[in-house]
Amino acid sequence: MSRNDVEVYSVSSPSEFSAFIELPYILYRDDPYWVPPLRRDQRKLLDRNKHPFYEHGAAELLLARDSQGKVVGRIAAIHNHLYVDYHDEPTGFFGFFECINDPSVASALFSAAGGWLANRGMNTMQGPMHYSLNDECGLLVDGFDGSPYILMLYNPPYYRDLYEGAGLTKAKDLLAYWGTHATVDANAAQFDRWRRVAKRTKQRHSIRTRIADMSNFAREVETIKVIYNRAWTENWGFVPLTDGEIDLLANDLKLVIDPELVHFAYDGEEPIGVLIALPDYNQVLRHMDGRLWPFGILKLLWYQRKIDRLRSIALGIVGEWQKRGIAPILIVEAYDRARRRGYKEGELSWVLEDNHLMNNTIENLGFELYKRYRIYQQAL
Repeated sequence: MSRNDVEVYSVSSPSEFSAFIELPYILYRDDPYWVPPLRRDQRKLLDRNKHPFYEHGAAELLLARDSQGKVVGRIAAIHNHLYVDYHDEPTGFFGFFECINDPSVASALFSAAGGWLANRGMNTMQGPMHYSLNDECGLLVDGFDGSPYILMLYNPPYYRDLYEGAGLTKAKDLLAYWGTHATVDANAAQFDRWRRVAKRTKQRHSIRTRIADMSNFAREVETIKVIYNRAWTENWGFVPLTDGEIDLLANDLKLVIDPELVHFAYDGEEPIGVLIALPDYNQVLRHMDGRLWPFGILKLLWYQRKIDRLRSIALGIVGEWQKRGIAPILIVEAYDRARRRGYKEGELSWVLEDNHLMNNTIENLGFELYKRYRIYQQAL
């Protein structure tokens, strides 16, 4: 197919919005590793009238059709005003990219997204990300032999060729590690050293820890927001979470949270660190074909009892407490609880490739670097 055979246009009707939502379910129908998200969640994520991102940003949903009128690709061009203001740089983003294996279609999609952003004053485009690094992000470029964990993206290997063939280049890699109890047991000496460090740190600084209290969920969400917006502020690509965004995320995750996998650290009454792990509900979603009704709810109730793996999605320590032994406290306590609760394996993700302290810590515990995700960029 040539570029002249591809028409890219903005989504402007309910039927086009539905086509945008449905495309990945068509493209990945025979892929054994793809986990279909719930369609209702995808609609809520992309709804300009309901999602809190649109309080401080804008996005244009774009569809590509071939000469026969068939939908062959999609992309969203994303203008995050909060990012531009925070970093004082005119960078826009793209996300929700899906495409047949055809370079001309991909090039047309990237060109259209870049043109929309350029018209809004952006001079660089980065992605993929669903609005920002606070959301699902990164193109899988290594580690295609397994399904993604909860809130991690998946794509076929040929997407990398489509991106790079369209002129996009690497901006940053995001790393994912995997391990089991056997991993920890094989590195028992290192883990025991962490236990000693954790014990000394708690005694020396009178650090107290606790797990999440779901009866005070609003308080827990506020505590996480305070820690997040202090602990991650210097990270590459950081954007503060707004009240609306963290409330939406928390409400979405409330039903899947295991409170014993959420650990807080305090210095007196001041929250100074948090570790959040989630049961891998992708083990459930893979059986539901993106629908709750009519049979999805029954599958949910059945398969959620069989979840035996988790993903550690966040470990944050506020600046002045970093490198003072708080991380070992949270990691050791969370691991011990996860093991007692029957989780057998887990993913630690994602970690910036140049976060050497965290990467070295994980690798010293024997966890395997098994997936690599990439943020791409392109000058406009």
